[in-house]
Amino acid sequence: MTGSSSGGSGTGGSSNESSSGQASGGAVASGGAVAAGGAAAAGSGGQPDPNLDWVEFPAGSYDMGGGNEDPPEGVPIEVFTSDAPIHRVSLSAFELTRTEVTVAQYRACVTSGVCTEPDAGSSANYCSASSGENNWLAGNRESYPINCISPDQAAEFCAWAGGRLPSEAEWEYAARSGGQASLYAWGDEAPACERAAIRLPAMCGTGSRPACECGNVAEPVCGNPDGNTAQGLCDITGNVAELVEDAHHASYEGAPADGSAWGVGRTSGQGGLVRGGSYKDSDPFELRVTSRSKGAAAHALIGVRCAR
Repeated sequence: MTGSSSGGSGTGGSSNESSSGQASGGAVASGGAVAAGGAAAAGSGGQPDPNLDWVEFPAGSYDMGGGNEDPPEGVPIEVFTSDAPIHRVSLSAFELTRTEVTVAQYRACVTSGVCTEPDAGSSANYCSASSGENNWLAGNRESYPINCISPDQAAEFCAWAGGRLPSEAEWEYAARSGGQASLYAWGDEAPACERAAIRLPAMCGTGSRPACECGNVAEPVCGNPDGNTAQGLCDITGNVAELVEDAHHASYEGAPADGSAWGVGRTSGQGGLVRGGSYKDSDPFELRVTSRSKGAAAHALIGVRCAR
């Protein structure tokens, strides 16, 4: 997300284990493949999930984070070291939704009476109707990612759908295609319009700057398959930044090694932690899978992807 705290490029690899031994590629979709529609699962209180497509990641270990070396020229040291030190993390098996939660999926929770409508606040968080960036209010955006929801609202939705918010360690493991040592969700190639809903060229579409070739506005989910992870997760980079369960910390000093959430970011009035960058980001440094950002109570640039 623009203005985020970011870290350096991650190094090291991963090892993945399942009941049948070494897992090829680090993860598989439930049932062995990423299903187009996904099987509905029972959510809390017997509610079915709103056609969420879950991708399974077997238990494994990887080197999380980056920033162990000197920062690149022009990158503040406090930004660079936010994802340092690199540390070994071992996770239990988990699943993550293939897509960011959409307006249509969130609407099903609101209709059920469990979830509340997204924020329609001031222009400061781009959530007012006049901003045109609140996907809930804009109309005809059912396939767009839900945004302008608070961390509590995100957690309520995931619980209703039979899941929870992912931990930061789970999110990065999935974003790195099962803990691989890659810069971006798709590999090491530079960010480009065909790979992610991001803002290119940098700072386009403002003032006298040129029009954007892509980004600067949200897009329907999964519109950039060239940027998918090896397991088929889409929009891990760009579109909306994604909330995780953890509280924000300035670095990984003291972080847990078991993949669990490090504190809870959903304290009153706080935005916790988000990962993945948004449709207004363009800096390749901030779009790497190790980059971290402090969130906001509700913002048009922030959405959610669920885990279980």
